[in-house]
Amino acid sequence: SWHLGRHPSPPKIERSAKFIGWYCSISSQVVRDGAQSKLLGDISQKENLGTGAIALDFIQGITMSRGISNFVDTITVRRETGGIGVLQSRTYEQSVLSYQGVPVDLSWADEDPGYDDRIYNELLGRAISTDGRIICSLTPMLGLTPIRRRFIDGGPTTFQVRGGIEQALHIPADRRAAIIAS
Repeated sequence: SWHLGRHPSPPKIERSAKFIGWYCSISSQVVRDGAQSKLLGDISQKENLGTGAIALDFIQGITMSRGISNFVDTITVRRETGGIGVLQSRTYEQSVLSYQGVPVDLSWADEDPGYDDRIYNELLGRAISTDGRIICSLTPMLGLTPIRRRFIDGGPTTFQVRGGIEQALHIPADRRAAIIAS
């Protein structure tokens, strides 16, 4: 009788976290040395936890992954707007199946997933139920991959911000000039 509208109203499902985010890259090592380090700081030195984009005051806990030293599986944070946020690491080495089933508010793909578009498609699928967002930061070393094509073609909700060495303000101006001259 579903086609007649004779079905129960869907239950209101409350998620345990007010925000769920993923940060992903090529491998565990690349996630640890890239996105994780930017979020938490270099946690190989205990005093560096909280020196990244997420201040120590907001970090409620971290769960370490097995097998790779200093690789964080999950970060739990206190949100200024109330509740908690959960950030989870993913790698492109994992099966695309590990990207299924969870509604995600924000995904950060740090580097190009390559010529197989299935992981990016799963990121899109996870964002649909939350009206979520996907951020991609990558160097287009692999050429015209499916993800690069998406951003080149653009669309009403897709755009790219391109930058060169001139925008790399973390590199001192004299060093940038030397790189350009070489």
